[in-house]
Amino acid sequence: MKLQSNLLNLRIKLLIFSILVILLTKSSPYLSLLLPWYFGFLILSNKDFDLIEKAAIAPAIGLGIVIILMHILSWLDVSLEHSYTIMAILTVILSKREIKVNLKELDKITIIWLILAVFLAVGLKIPFAQIPAYAHKDPVFHAYKVLEILKENTLFIQNIPNYANPRIKTYPAGYHSIIAWICLVGRNNIGQAMLILKLFIWFILPLTTYLVTKNIFNKNAGIFATIITPLSYLYYYYLNYPLLPAFFNYYLFLVSIFLYNLIFQNERSYNHVFLILLSVTSMLIVHPYSYLLFQIYAIMLAFLYTFTDRKSASFYIGIFVTQLLGSFLIYYLLEFPMSINMSTYSAPISNFPKYALKDNMHWFLEILKDTFIYNGQLFLGISFFVGILYPLVKESNNTYLLPYFSLLTTIIYALFLILNKIYFHVNIPYYSAIWNSERVYLLLTPILPIFQGIGASIIYENVKKIIGIKKVTSILIIGLVLPMFYVNIINYSNEKASVIDSKILNIFDLINTYPTNKVLVTKFHDSGAWIPIFTLKEIEFVNEKNVTTTDVLLYIDSRGIGDLRVSPLNPLNFLGKYKLIYFESNIWIYDLSMKWDKTDQHLINKVMSHFKLPKNTIIATHFKDWKYLIHGFVLKNPVVIREVLLHRWSYALAPNGQGYIVFVPTKSYNEIIFKVLLAEQNQTIQITINGNVIGEITQEIQNFEYSFKSNTFYIIKLKSNKPFGFVSIILKD
Repeated sequence: MKLQSNLLNLRIKLLIFSILVILLTKSSPYLSLLLPWYFGFLILSNKDFDLIEKAAIAPAIGLGIVIILMHILSWLDVSLEHSYTIMAILTVILSKREIKVNLKELDKITIIWLILAVFLAVGLKIPFAQIPAYAHKDPVFHAYKVLEILKENTLFIQNIPNYANPRIKTYPAGYHSIIAWICLVGRNNIGQAMLILKLFIWFILPLTTYLVTKNIFNKNAGIFATIITPLSYLYYYYLNYPLLPAFFNYYLFLVSIFLYNLIFQNERSYNHVFLILLSVTSMLIVHPYSYLLFQIYAIMLAFLYTFTDRKSASFYIGIFVTQLLGSFLIYYLLEFPMSINMSTYSAPISNFPKYALKDNMHWFLEILKDTFIYNGQLFLGISFFVGILYPLVKESNNTYLLPYFSLLTTIIYALFLILNKIYFHVNIPYYSAIWNSERVYLLLTPILPIFQGIGASIIYENVKKIIGIKKVTSILIIGLVLPMFYVNIINYSNEKASVIDSKILNIFDLINTYPTNKVLVTKFHDSGAWIPIFTLKEIEFVNEKNVTTTDVLLYIDSRGIGDLRVSPLNPLNFLGKYKLIYFESNIWIYDLSMKWDKTDQHLINKVMSHFKLPKNTIIATHFKDWKYLIHGFVLKNPVVIREVLLHRWSYALAPNGQGYIVFVPTKSYNEIIFKVLLAEQNQTIQITINGNVIGEITQEIQNFEYSFKSNTFYIIKLKSNKPFGFVSIILKD
């Protein structure tokens, strides 16, 4: 009776705790993923995993259930808002299960290292964290799909706004299911939901890397790998910001490898087949690229186990076929109403001019240098090659290394795909359809820290025997602190390139109250592209040629956002013609239905105040001076910002050969000195000030006499037939 009473008390406590989790999930947008995480933990409760393993795997299981649930509700034409209620009910039901958690198994030293890794992954990013709206078409593409999902209350959207890419209709909805869940549960906006998921994945990735590395090699290697994960170059390569579904899939990829390995290692254990099927299916529904790479790993591991243990060949092959066909069939069933055309996406992509920038050997060699030598990565690069070579030479237990060999083969295959895109152009169904070499290379992101961790642990264990533990520890600390410096440089660069901040959100509030249903914005994926996400307004992409006075609001972001391109809308071409209804931090909003003479003098004063120049210089590499570079320059780009911070660039690029500089001097000057970088030796740059041509720049430092009066608005236009770099302006009395 006493045993039954204790068991009853435990179940009541667990039920109360479950209800608390359900309520906490609703209490804050940042806790909206707590319920799926806890639900996954309950599913794993009677599985033979330790606490760290359950904590790391549980989100993949819980979020996989959310993805499937959102699809089922869409199939049944039931409101997606019921997903929270259903998950809550299922959680209460699962609370009756027995939970196996042995806290005595936890290694305090391991926990400390994991906490440090999580801090490096998330804690260092929090000061830079903003809504993930880097000036690229991918984030807003996914935001548009989520917006339509929330509007239509189904994953199988029918409406495609005129401003959205038609592909949002058939793009797999795994990532968007999670973002929609966060929005519905946390009652927050789409941009914030995207940020929440990104931070959560940063949090969970080190733990999952630890599991896989420990499973493939040993615990010490796992500890090193988990510390290295947030420092490894590809994990903060700037494309991780716009490619948000791919970033989410790094996590699912690692979970899938871990679960797949366990099935093969646990002697015919079918205990984890459901889990691996759920994880792999979720990965496919999120994005096919990581799924394709995982299948290379899966078939290689099945082959190696079959080769070493032919008596169990049917088991190994059966597991591989089960997860491959099972995941594909579940994906096709769930996504059937909007599934992509497989024949189209299996066709090879090669020799496309727009991919030539990445599908060449020069780019490939540079990215290898960035990954293994530059950016403070030299020690990690050495560790990577030690992690590959040392086990091949020293380890004698080949069966124990089968997952290791499979992962190494996966890397080799990815490198082959890159060389195939550059040189051979052999048609490999599905794999040749991966866009370009960069997208292939990025698939290695979650794999590299595993080998780097293995190598670092091998270096540590062997070198400490020679020079002692204190010296080798000092070397390791230096080797890890250096990439940490570059991590923060690149974090800062990415977040400074964000197009959405608190000022922009305030501007969106103003737009939301303005009596118009449509806003004209540049087709450039700057902050204007996010207006439908944060307001009730629709947008229309335009350039200056199709802007008419019958339209009402024109929104121009002139902060220099671009990727070697500049905005087709110059705000100065509308200044003095139409009513300027708002100006803030180089965001211009014009009412095209009203002429300039009705413009509020207050806004004119605000413009004048913004462009006041309280000194005699404008320097291209000073971020505070960027507000004067009003049009034609590429500024808010993560690569540009990083190069400026590292003092590698001394100029602002004008890729179209035109640049506009605006300022209001606070005193009078009689001379101006231009410093520029010319693309060609005989290049000239025409100088126009307030519409008057004053001469040409023919050398990189050149001065002109010109009378500048205090508190006067000046527009300097630099025009050339070739790109150029603006370095600085110096005004003299």
